[in-house]
Amino acid sequence: MPRCTRVVLLSPAGSTTGNGVVEKDDNWILNRMMILGGKRVGAAGDDMEKAKSCEEAVEEAKRGGRIEEGIVVHRGILRGGGGGDGLGDLYYKVCGSEPEEIVERTFDNARKGVKILLGDSIDVSLKKKEKGDSDSVRAMNLKEEMKNKTSRLTLAKVIVQSLFVEEPEERYSVLADFSEEISTDEECREKIEGLKQHA
Repeated sequence: MPRCTRVVLLSPAGSTTGNGVVEKDDNWILNRMMILGGKRVGAAGDDMEKAKSCEEAVEEAKRGGRIEEGIVVHRGILRGGGGGDGLGDLYYKVCGSEPEEIVERTFDNARKGVKILLGDSIDVSLKKKEKGDSDSVRAMNLKEEMKNKTSRLTLAKVIVQSLFVEEPEERYSVLADFSEEISTDEECREKIEGLKQHA
């Protein structure tokens, strides 16, 4: 039986800490498009037990010599995925309400950058937004809103580039960042390679 060289596993934030992001509408795109095993996917947040089980399976495969490398990529709450860099404008037809569509378009227009952090390190705590119209309050709320969101567009790029980086870290997290230009393959690869400096 041929041996697999590298496996990249996508896992929700908090699978190693036990503090997962729970948001009622997380994975709504899957809820609207398919039902797996008679159970709606992500209806009440992420299935942490399944995530941990998958991570353990990868570790077991490494110990047993069935794969050489196993990488776990953590993601936050998924946003975006349409527009010219993704599935096109038809993607937004399944977003549901107008506010949901606006949020998705915002991520596809101005949140195309990527942050890659070492380990399972996405801040999954939920805080109430501060009230007020000052620039400092708006900046604080925007930072809070971005801290646990991951763009589907850049996440897909990071997963692919994780297959090509030489000797990458075994576990890292992907977040959206402010940018009107989508991160290139080279940028994603450089950020994955740059994690070695923080290890």
